[in-house]
Amino acid sequence: QSGLEAVRPLVEAGGRPIVVAGPSVRSQVRQVLEPYINDVVVIGSNEIIPGVAVDSVGLIQSSAKESPGSPPESAAELATNST
Repeated sequence: QSGLEAVRPLVEAGGRPIVVAGPSVRSQVRQVLEPYINDVVVIGSNEIIPGVAVDSVGLIQSSAKESPGSPPESAAELATNST
């Protein structure tokens, strides 16, 4: 299941997904997603305030090889604000 397919029920129910991306790819992730998700919110992983709950509903990752054991910089996590 792709990240966009995972978030579709949330969007159809009127929810607003928040995409968490690596800081160096945040703007590129936004450019890719904007045609598919109106007013998409993309934040850098370094912008999440400690203690804020994030509900992950999917993961979008490039096919580029990443270093084992480290979070992929090219990944973007689809999340919802659980406030």
